[in-house]
Amino acid sequence: MAFFKREPPPPPPSTVIGPKTRFEGEISSKNPVEVAGEAKGKISTAGNIMVAGRAEGTLACGTLLSHGSLKGDLNVASVARFSSTAAWEGGALVCGALVVAPGARLNGKLGGASR
Repeated sequence: MAFFKREPPPPPPSTVIGPKTRFEGEISSKNPVEVAGEAKGKISTAGNIMVAGRAEGTLACGTLLSHGSLKGDLNVASVARFSSTAAWEGGALVCGALVVAPGARLNGKLGGASR
């Protein structure tokens, strides 16, 4: 009897707002969302949001990784990470855990996720 090794499923595709792209509106996804350009509005996903460009509005996600500029309310179920190049100005940041690299600029109200 032969045994076959199953290949793991590929990672889910990301919704990408590419460099030099501007989006205004609402995104609701179960998959990761990447913002390399500009986004204004509401982005909601159970997965990750990665911002290397600019995002303004309301972001709700499982985890957040920011290298870029954010403005608005952030609701992160798990970990919010801000690299040394990140900037956030907003209303409120609610997250389970917060990781801030030296050089990151945060200006707003911080709160812990309700459990």
